[in-house]
Amino acid sequence: MSLRKNNMKKQNILPWLFLSLLLVIANVYLCINYATSGAVISHLESREISINDEKSFLSEQLLRTASLKQIDYKAIELGFSKPANILYLNGEEGVAKLP
Repeated sequence: MSLRKNNMKKQNILPWLFLSLLLVIANVYLCINYATSGAVISHLESREISINDEKSFLSEQLLRTASLKQIDYKAIELGFSKPANILYLNGEEGVAKLP
């Protein structure tokens, strides 16, 4: 009888042991995944900060170079000059019309 009881205890312990082992493996796997995800998120957040800094710098540079004063200086530097006389065209008159 004792042998039979001992054998039944082993049979009852085996599924619990297997289930416990499965849960431990799942726990280790999930911990590794969470740690990896945390590292990836941290890297992406630092990348986001650097991209936002670069965006701010480029926006500021665009505003400085696109100002009318800067465009005027650049035009003079390239040899453009202000026109002496300005001719305004009326929309009713033909511009490239044969006589």
